[in-house]
Amino acid sequence: MSEGTQPIPSGRSIRLLAWMGWVFFILTLPLLAFSFYNYPKARTVINRDACVANLKQIDIAKEAWALEHKKRAGESCEPESLKPHLQMAWEQIQCPSGGRYTVEAIGKHPECTATSHRLE
Repeated sequence: MSEGTQPIPSGRSIRLLAWMGWVFFILTLPLLAFSFYNYPKARTVINRDACVANLKQIDIAKEAWALEHKKRAGESCEPESLKPHLQMAWEQIQCPSGGRYTVEAIGKHPECTATSHRLE
């Protein structure tokens, strides 16, 4: 063999590499199936958690507004009045699942129209 040339792989090593490739492929199929199976559930959980975080922000802003304006439980609150207490504009706070937020009266938690998006 001359210097600078590489040996030609034997048929045995090529078969071994092909066999290893098939084993790898077969072992990764269940992982792929599992990830595709759980993707919708994970997306639902992520959207619900983001919505609950928005509801918490609205609730904290509402309580701060009530303390500032000396409002009592049961009195109504408009979303526009919460703007100074929110981290972003009311129009920007949206449920990732497409639900709509309602502020509710002082002392009650805000609500979302999407299923299972509740502030406990």
